[in-house]
Amino acid sequence: GCRIVAYDQYENEAVKPYARYVDLDTLWKEADIVSLHLPANAATHHLVNAASLAKMKDGVILINTARGSLIDSRALIDALKARKVSAAGLDLLENEYGLYYESAPARRWTTKSCTRCAVSPMSLSVPTWPFTWNGPSPA
Repeated sequence: GCRIVAYDQYENEAVKPYARYVDLDTLWKEADIVSLHLPANAATHHLVNAASLAKMKDGVILINTARGSLIDSRALIDALKARKVSAAGLDLLENEYGLYYESAPARRWTTKSCTRCAVSPMSLSVPTWPFTWNGPSPA
């Protein structure tokens, strides 16, 4: 089976039968897959940065479905290039505002970090944007 380690400021009793709560340093060191589920605020801004990435296992997989500002994009790009992070699944990117929330399929990305994260062969960016259909109404 798999061992699940978790970090939360407020431990949930319902989680304890399934996961072992640890501090962040232990989570960075032990997890093969890190999945972020946090709000964006001053305390979580760039929670994943060069220092935390250096503590992670080589080949870690990083998943972010929370907020783009949790990850320092430059540090993630460097970690992907160095193969410290073997894969990144990103539902959103830092500084993505205005890139996804309009109907502009041919628009070019001007934010280099967003572009590099989104098109890296070791990352997958699947943004959640409202579905836009410009064709006839489906029957």
